[in-house]
Amino acid sequence: MSFNNAKILREARIKAEREIKAMVTVMGNDALNWFEESFRNQGFTDEGLVIWKGRQKREREGRAILTKTGALRRSLKKSNVGQYAVKITSNLPYANRHNEGLSKMPKRQFVGYSGKLNRSLIAKFDRKIKMIFG
Repeated sequence: MSFNNAKILREARIKAEREIKAMVTVMGNDALNWFEESFRNQGFTDEGLVIWKGRQKREREGRAILTKTGALRRSLKKSNVGQYAVKITSNLPYANRHNEGLSKMPKRQFVGYSGKLNRSLIAKFDRKIKMIFG
């Protein structure tokens, strides 16, 4: 292999690493937006939208669920896990109770695995890879 070929390969590798790291950030932002959308949709979208169960108390009917203060939605944060992964978390102690539910409280999932989101992120990543190497 000639010096020029080695240099071209090294530059391509550096560019690909830079682009992939940037895509991880973009994909993390997409995931955060997807989960925040749960609050606007009043339900979680995996393969389809699963609407949250309504309240039992009549005086609260008509108001959106989990949005009284907006604290839970605003608590969702994106953080990097290594160079090539991102996780979405909430620091609120009651976030998991709402997301998973309890025996006397219905599950109102707003974050977690979503098939639609996953396919969207994979397609976006594939397009980027093809653009880098195509």
